[in-house]
Amino acid sequence: MIVKHIIDDKGRAVAKTSPGDMLVEAAQTMRKFNVGALVVCNESGRLVGIISERDIMHAVAEHGRPAAEIQVKMVMTAEVHTCTMADAITDVMLRMTEKRIRHMPVMDGEQLVAIISIGDVVKRRLSENKIESQVMRDYVQVLRTR
Repeated sequence: MIVKHIIDDKGRAVAKTSPGDMLVEAAQTMRKFNVGALVVCNESGRLVGIISERDIMHAVAEHGRPAAEIQVKMVMTAEVHTCTMADAITDVMLRMTEKRIRHMPVMDGEQLVAIISIGDVVKRRLSENKIESQVMRDYVQVLRTR
């Protein structure tokens, strides 16, 4: 299975913020869309970073209440790990685990097309395992009836 299968089920909606937005705005956007991370895009729509709940929490822990008025660009992760629609789900799961990241933008060249979470990947993989298990049980049942 590949990332495209997750996107086909989940959709291509991506919650975004800008580098100049304040953390409070980013947090409000996360809450509005019920997501754990936002893709950070510049004025031309190009991916320049990602900001997660963890990033905001660290800023609050370090700066207290004034963190709400810190710009996204000050705490976002600029080195974004991405994948493509053609990447194998197992490969993406491994990369997310190794890099300790929970959200990965999906790219088509330089264009952002979607975002997936570790939850999306695990859900799809569990579904695959369930199907594979059922196929094996059916196969064994056929062999027993011969």
